[in-house]
Amino acid sequence: MATKKQEQSAESRRRLIDAAARLFASKGFRETTFIDIAAASGISRGSISWHFGSKQGLLLAVVEDLFARDGDREASGVHGLDRLPGFLAQAVERMRSEDGRLLVALLLEALGPHPEIRPAYAAQQRRLRDGIAGLLATGSRERSTREAGSLALVVLGALIGMHLQWRIDPDVDLGGGVRALASLLSRDPAR
Repeated sequence: MATKKQEQSAESRRRLIDAAARLFASKGFRETTFIDIAAASGISRGSISWHFGSKQGLLLAVVEDLFARDGDREASGVHGLDRLPGFLAQAVERMRSEDGRLLVALLLEALGPHPEIRPAYAAQQRRLRDGIAGLLATGSRERSTREAGSLALVVLGALIGMHLQWRIDPDVDLGGGVRALASLLSRDPAR
């Protein structure tokens, strides 16, 4: 059983991660200061260094937290091609959420000035591709595991591309794009 001090420490850590995630999504990592994070979390600036060592350590904690929540979501999913429309609907919902905004901000950080988060991002992309491949392979006897894996790469690339386009231009019909993707995926692969 955790002591009161341990519970308070865990609560402080959670509040710092949540505040940093919101700020990184809205302002970007570089523009977010310790002062911003402390003000948004209601916790002292010194606590950031104590819990995470540095702003980069906090960035890694935000990435790990976001992707751990993804893992929880994926673990509860049912596999099979009939689940694909639900998976894609969840993807659109996620893109439109604050987490979606954070995913884009973290992607830019991983590709740019903070390659240290790239391994966590790459691992998450692999988990997503594997999950999509499972959906695609389970629903089709004609589709090999290898083909499903390659198609999963295309699907994830299309989803990321649509997400980026929608973030740049909110007039893009994100739902329409995802419905078109679902239609393409539901076609018989033998044709």
